[in-house]
Amino acid sequence: MPNANAPFFPVIYVRGYAMTGREKDETTSDPFCGFNLGSTVYRATTNKDKPLKFVFESPILRLMTEHDYTDVYHEGLDIMDPDWTGWLAPRSIIIYRYYEQDSSLLGLNDHLQSGQ
Repeated sequence: MPNANAPFFPVIYVRGYAMTGREKDETTSDPFCGFNLGSTVYRATTNKDKPLKFVFESPILRLMTEHDYTDVYHEGLDIMDPDWTGWLAPRSIIIYRYYEQDSSLLGLNDHLQSGQ
């Protein structure tokens, strides 16, 4: 039986890299782990007097505005939280926020800091 939702399926983003404690805390502070960030920069051109503006929208913004995707947060929780009671639609965006377990902001690494 063909999938009635094709070509739309849930998208899972996994955060790439954060090394220092500060970087991990910054990543943890953002519910989208930075995947919501885009950029507006000026690109060099052959005409040095007139740079061109380049706007890059984040992949999350584009999925939401162009393809009707939604995040899976429900009442402040996401799919990885044990108390999450939402549901997973075919056009869902899931952010796997594995830096939370090592972030000093949520207190999950207190046992590591105390040497236990």
